[in-house]
Amino acid sequence: MTEDSNDDTTILQMYDDIKDDYLIQMQNIHEKCDYYTDLDKTRFKGGFSILHMNVRSMKNKVDEIQNCITRSDIQWDIICISETWLKDDIVKYYKMDNYNLFASCRPVGEGGGTAIYVHTKHEVEERKDLESVEFETNFVQIKINIKSEVRNILVGEIYRPPNYASTNFLSYMEKVLDTIEK
Repeated sequence: MTEDSNDDTTILQMYDDIKDDYLIQMQNIHEKCDYYTDLDKTRFKGGFSILHMNVRSMKNKVDEIQNCITRSDIQWDIICISETWLKDDIVKYYKMDNYNLFASCRPVGEGGGTAIYVHTKHEVEERKDLESVEFETNFVQIKINIKSEVRNILVGEIYRPPNYASTNFLSYMEKVLDTIEK
């Protein structure tokens, strides 16, 4: 640190270190995943399938969401939805046939919210220990059979509002990744 540096510079340097470690971890995860943006390319033959949608309010799009899922002609194992804009008192009206619903709603104001739908064929456990009080998050642990071996898969849906501090979010993600690693 130079003489003319201040606390802000130190904080930025610390933030860069956190960001670099986090980005490396996320890149490693990203390299192991197959992503599809065209549902016609997602014909899975006995594979595990996850769909993510940012819907910016399920309230006025529930039929459109259901149609999209049905038209895909895929029995999705997991459906993750961000920006549900739902409240705790109405979540129960947004269940889907053959899926268990796990949701996190913004307690005050409009927007945000997450939901994870897990197909009922899977044994699932909600992981509240990984959730945040600052962000809308859901985590579930699912048991699946892969080549005759039972595996636990952890799925998380996280929504960070655009105006929320990135440093707080990265700090939270580091804690989550540390907990998962242990």
